Amino acid sequence: MYNKILIPIDGSEHAKHALTHAIQLAKSTNPGAILTIVHVKMILPYLEPVSGVNVLEMQEEEAQQHIQPAVEQVKEAGLQHFWLSVQGDPALTICKAAKESGYDLIVMGSRGLGRFKEAVLGSVSHTVIQHSPCPVLIVK
Repeated sequence: MYNKILIPIDGSEHAKHALTHAIQLAKSTNPGAILTIVHVKMILPYLEPVSGVNVLEMQEEEAQQHIQPAVEQVKEAGLQHFWLSVQGDPALTICKAAKESGYDLIVMGSRGLGRFKEAVLGSVSHTVIQHSPCPVLIVK
């Protein structure tokens, strides 16, 4: 049924639950499915240098902190996988990746890290649901 599953992660508990659910779904319906873990780094419009801090490097380190445990979890489940770390608007980047690579399903958490960010930026999951080229499974 689902051959290619895209799983956006951001380190939130909801994203962790979504990953676990995607693994269980793949194992029970299609053990040959390919799971792709994606972490989207937001584009920051204007960054003023802050006492020698490289913000882009910090973003990449944060991405790896979220990606590596997720990759290990998928490996332990014995499933085929890929991972991506990309930069852009989270919702639009997720939808673009799903469309360009022909994903059958997106499995994602209902909320990300922080209610303030969600209030200011809008719900990533809501936007993905509205614009996704494939079904979206939202996990709490």
